[in-house]
Amino acid sequence: MREKVIVYGAGNNFIFSHYELSQFYDCVGLVDGDINKLGTNVQGMKVQTIEDALANEYEFVVLTPANVEGISSSLIEKGVPADKIIDLQEAFDRIPEDSWHGAKHIEGVSGASKVGIILYGGMGDLLVAKLWLEKLIRIYELDTTDIYLFLSNQNLRDAKLIFSDVVSENNMQTIDDYSKVAAKGEYAITLRFCIIPEVFEIRNTKSDLFDTKVGSYIRRLDEECSCNYNRGFFTTKNYCNTIRTYLVERNNKVYHTAYDIWSNLKAEPSDKTSTPLLNTNEGEYLAEVGLTGKKYITINTGVNQEYSSKRNTREWDFNKWNDLAVTIKTLYPEVKVVQVGLKLKEADDIEADIHLNGKTNLEQISVVLKNAIFHIDYDGGLVHVNHMVGGKSIVLMGPSETSNHAYHENLYVSSGECEACEWTTPDWLSRCPLGDAYPRCMKEITVEKVIDAISEFIER
Repeated sequence: MREKVIVYGAGNNFIFSHYELSQFYDCVGLVDGDINKLGTNVQGMKVQTIEDALANEYEFVVLTPANVEGISSSLIEKGVPADKIIDLQEAFDRIPEDSWHGAKHIEGVSGASKVGIILYGGMGDLLVAKLWLEKLIRIYELDTTDIYLFLSNQNLRDAKLIFSDVVSENNMQTIDDYSKVAAKGEYAITLRFCIIPEVFEIRNTKSDLFDTKVGSYIRRLDEECSCNYNRGFFTTKNYCNTIRTYLVERNNKVYHTAYDIWSNLKAEPSDKTSTPLLNTNEGEYLAEVGLTGKKYITINTGVNQEYSSKRNTREWDFNKWNDLAVTIKTLYPEVKVVQVGLKLKEADDIEADIHLNGKTNLEQISVVLKNAIFHIDYDGGLVHVNHMVGGKSIVLMGPSETSNHAYHENLYVSSGECEACEWTTPDWLSRCPLGDAYPRCMKEITVEKVIDAISEFIER
């Protein structure tokens, strides 16, 4: 009989690990510290209060967030025994080795030739995934009608825009649908991608697919995954170790080439994919938001939804964003300042001329970024979108390593206070490895440094 577990945390780590958890455990409850998630459905499970979840019989509470500080003590106060609280890595370490490997190789239907690809992450991760997929298709001459994408519910709409010129919209479904679809036995291979490609399931090694050039890629990828990822590759600790393994040096620069592990795909930071604008008429939309014929700079001040209720070490102080907007308007009165990105609360507005934060979808923001003089942001998804539409960005870099993320057209602003710390600890993105409440790498980036970068762009 499978052990019953309550899962704490309904974020990306849960979405990424849900399939394996559900294969080996009976998940009897899902809770999250964000009250805004209560009552919502994530991966087919309804988010409950911890009190309601604890009414169920359970063997363990599995903590999925990378930063679990304070969660354990809070659960203990609510009556959960300390020895029943485990993190995601511990949950997967409890799974017998033979059971784990048995889940990846499943006897499928003879002749199956479809390729399933499960995609995780935010908007920036999806754009990197598209670049990887495009290269995979081109180099290995894959038939795109046999490629099916599976995404989280919240990513499906953006994916239909991002991947529409590569894969038919009919070939895109939610991760919740995967088990039902895969059970039909039509998939020879399923890959999973979140920065790093992984072989998720092999169902038919006798498929003609394995006799093509991509067969050797899949076999090597599977071997590499088995050697280096093994159980719990997708937990933050092992993911951290794996990411750092695949930083490679080229021309005296260290590049993040996780989607090009063996250099088969010849990926470079200058590579671009496209983001189709679909039904959005550029001229009509620019007129609608008052930007026709205007010179403007876009600014994104907010972190992604996942970090709306906790610290993100890449954040810059809101007052500095506001001072930056005021200074730009003073120095360049002919240039409009347009705020873009998410709007999680009314107080998110800076002193911009136009506020589009919280008002655009991916199609619309692509139009806005494409026609801006340049974009200013922290290291986030809109920087990737802007790169894809041919724009330039000024990027505030704190914990992120510039050389790992550098697009040649951008300017990167760093404080120089300490070396980049990304992937040095499992929870680097939510807690400074040095213990700073406000990481010094971001704190010491001044408005003046960003203005100097703006001046350099304008002089160009």
